[in-house]
Amino acid sequence: MSKKPDLRESVDNGYSIGRRPVQFGSPYKAQDETIANQRLDRMTISAAECKHCTFLNVSFMEARLEKGNFTDCIFLGCYFRRTDLRDCSFVGCRFIDCRFPHLAIRSCDFRYASFKGCALPVEEMLYSLPSEPNLREELARNLSIEAGRLGLSREAGRYRDTEIRAMEAHLLAAFKGESSWYREHFAVLARVKAFLQFVGSLVNRWIWGYGNRLPVLLRNWVIASALVFPLLFLTLRSEFQSPEGPITISALLLFSFKNSVPAALSSSLIPIGPFATGLALLESIYSVITFALMASYVFRWSLHR
Repeated sequence: MSKKPDLRESVDNGYSIGRRPVQFGSPYKAQDETIANQRLDRMTISAAECKHCTFLNVSFMEARLEKGNFTDCIFLGCYFRRTDLRDCSFVGCRFIDCRFPHLAIRSCDFRYASFKGCALPVEEMLYSLPSEPNLREELARNLSIEAGRLGLSREAGRYRDTEIRAMEAHLLAAFKGESSWYREHFAVLARVKAFLQFVGSLVNRWIWGYGNRLPVLLRNWVIASALVFPLLFLTLRSEFQSPEGPITISALLLFSFKNSVPAALSSSLIPIGPFATGLALLESIYSVITFALMASYVFRWSLHR
């Protein structure tokens, strides 16, 4: 007859040091304890109260967790397939190498939580991110990085967008001093810096789409090269020379595209004034940045096809 395994023998990782192993059951109260190698599949776990606990290799498959409070707990290698999380709090919890296929999340609190080697499904998580902009930004960044490492490019992109919007909301709230916390943590100079960062983020969004939106990059490059810069060059016609005669709109248009793709096009126009020369240089720099972002996007996309 085989000997029943001792829980203490199976708990040998650093996350469980100082936490005695126990069986997890009703009334689901635990503190400074380890719940290891257990199946809680298809169970309804209501009003759990767990503080500073380690859940090691625990299966919550098709379980329902409702109105539970998990504070500063570690979930290591746990399985949450088709798990239903309802009105649960996971404040300060760490999720390491867990799996969340078809997880459902309803009105949960993940403030100060962190993830490593795993990421929650974005559709379920978006409505349970912290309401505080700075906390939402931090958690969305963490999930974006982990989703990217797992090759989940779509999930990573959506979390990245959420992170950016949360950052902008945080910077704007800091500039306005919308709460006592912002007024205490942001002095006058810090507010000015926050406003400049907010404006810079908006410019990045409008011009380059944060480098994550190929259609935005292509659209803005076409508009800039075919409309914006040619019109600006038109106002500076006196600062150009042309050996072929009068300076026309078509010649300025060709000159603009030549600045963007110099290896493919040529133009007879020669800028001789400082403003025209500086503007042509600015267009060239803009195009180099845009094409670099396009190449980076395509490279990242090819890795995660």
